[in-house]
This record gives sequence, structure tokens and C-alpha cells, in this order.
Amino acid sequence: MSTRDHIKASISHMADVLDAYTADLSDQDLLVRPTPKANHIAWQLGHLLSTQSFVIGVVFPGRLPVLPDGFADCYTKEASEHDKPSAFHTRNEFAEIAKSQRAAILNLLDEVSEDELMVASPEPFAQTGTIGVALGFVASTHWLWHAGQFTVIRASLSKPRIV
Repeated sequence: MSTRDHIKASISHMADVLDAYTADLSDQDLLVRPTPKANHIAWQLGHLLSTQSFVIGVVFPGRLPVLPDGFADCYTKEASEHDKPSAFHTRNEFAEIAKSQRAAILNLLDEVSEDELMVASPEPFAQTGTIGVALGFVASTHWLWHAGQFTVIRASLSKPRIV
């Protein structure tokens, strides 16, 4: 399996997990905190989309759809303390942005060579090693890290377990 195929498969698996964990959540459910200092899913989804947009924008400028105006500002560390529904996007808005970004990333992967994915990552992502690793992390692994937190919130809402 090529690096490109591995990243594409990881993105597909991540999308399945994300859809399973969020499909039955309401916009209000996205604002539930499992503990007072923990981030709610709404903030986490915005953080993930903003981070993905930023990282891929550095590595492959202009290849992702532009986020809505002011989107990234809603998902800063400081904004993570907000709980007002109007401060965040809806589940459907997050889903549409994620779908659009995912499609663009998969198209990008169809167009880049294995050699391009093996190029050293630029600053500030040099610690990831290669562009392929940075892309795989931001488009898959980072999402799965947060999805683990979603399970706790799902349990607090008495949602069915996703196995």
C-alpha cells in the first residue's frame, strides 16, 4: 500500500467514526461538557476543521475550500470557554464543511506523487517529518484523538454505544 493509499484509507475510516459519533447528536448536544473544564464537541469540531485548514494551507496552499468568514476565530483556545449556541456552528454546518474539506483532500491525494509526500514538512510542522505524515495526522489521526473524547460525552447523554 502506498503512502497516499494509506492516508486515503485513514481518512475514510475517520469519516466513518466521526459520522457514527455525531449523526444522532443535536446542536444542543454538541455543547455538552463532560466536566466543567472539558471542551464540548462543537468547539472540538471547529478546532479540527480550522487546524486542518491551516496545516494543509501551509503545505498545499489554496487546495482546500476557504472556511466561512470568521470561522477560525470561533475556535481559538479562548473561544473554547463559550457555551452560547450562537457562538458556534451547527452540526449540519460542521458536517458540510468537513465533507467539502475531505473531498478536496482526497482529490489532492490523487494529484500528488509519492515523492511529494516524502518531502520534509515545512515549519512549523518540521517535527512531523514528511508532508505525508503531516497530512495524515491533520486529516485523520488528530480527528481520531478527539473522537475518543466524544464517546464520554455520548455516554453522559445516554446515547447508544458505538462499537
